[in-house]
Amino acid sequence: MKKVIAILCAFVVLLSGAVPAQAASKDTKAPTVTKISPANLATDVMIESNIVIRFSEKIVKGKAISKITLKDANNKSVAYTYEIKNNLLILTPKTNLKYNTQYTVKVPADAVKDKAGNSLKKSASSDFLTELDPSKKADVDSSGTTYRIVIEANLDQEPTAETQSYLEQYMKLMGVDAKIISVEPVE
Repeated sequence: MKKVIAILCAFVVLLSGAVPAQAASKDTKAPTVTKISPANLATDVMIESNIVIRFSEKIVKGKAISKITLKDANNKSVAYTYEIKNNLLILTPKTNLKYNTQYTVKVPADAVKDKAGNSLKKSASSDFLTELDPSKKADVDSSGTTYRIVIEANLDQEPTAETQSYLEQYMKLMGVDAKIISVEPVE
């Protein structure tokens, strides 16, 4: 009896190795954006920069790939080419970005999909400011008078150091050399 059980067990082990493995479970998880560079609210971005969007898995172009936009603060489109490398989507502007300019990149849902055909479900975007033109002096006259201006803003959360830096550089876009001195909640 022991011999029969042993032979039966050996036979089952041999058969389990000979039976083709069941197909791996089908991929039903859509890719997600894990990082955009330049990051949202980045400042001092080099004008020669590419925009790189990293996804959670390898991607291919989706049906909305042509709907990706790169625009300046005046809502003027910036021409670019794109390249997909594994899990990266790289946007290369056809000309350098402009100095001291705000840009927004938007990646809509369905712009890319994974190799199993699952499309990006959630759009992503990033707003950033390019570097100041090093050949030009600041537009602000340093001989002017310094004023303390108090601005009260309603925010969902305390502004981070990155948000404060972004606001300071944005003010420079407007010709105001501003520095955030303190951030305090108003009661």
